[in-house]
Amino acid sequence: MAASDVGLVINEIAAQGDPLDWFELYNSSDAYLALANFVVADDLADPGKRVAFPSELVIPPGGYVQIQLDKDGWPGFALGRDEELGIWTAGGTLVAEVDWDDGQADEGTSYARVPDVTGDFQTVGNPTPGAANQPDN
Repeated sequence: MAASDVGLVINEIAAQGDPLDWFELYNSSDAYLALANFVVADDLADPGKRVAFPSELVIPPGGYVQIQLDKDGWPGFALGRDEELGIWTAGGTLVAEVDWDDGQADEGTSYARVPDVTGDFQTVGNPTPGAANQPDN
């Protein structure tokens, strides 16, 4: 399924985050993006698992935001080592997705786009939540 381009980019994920799993979003558009207009899930096939973002989250143009996942709080799930993550409009149109395999997002690493925002996902040993991704040297 092809994602609709609204400027929302899943840029980095930490499936074994400490203390919480997290993912990073980037706004590649020239407008503010209110995340209240979107839902997120760790299952690309089951619409019943989609959860609305907190209403106060807004990403400025060219901005990053780190989203922490609390299985005992919001959104009610965490990420696994062989997992997927999707974001849809509230109306159900897919806008961003990422799927990773066991070993690609282990403890102390992240699965990040390199080059930042536009590149393919790869495992990096230097997670950069809320900032531009850097390749391992």
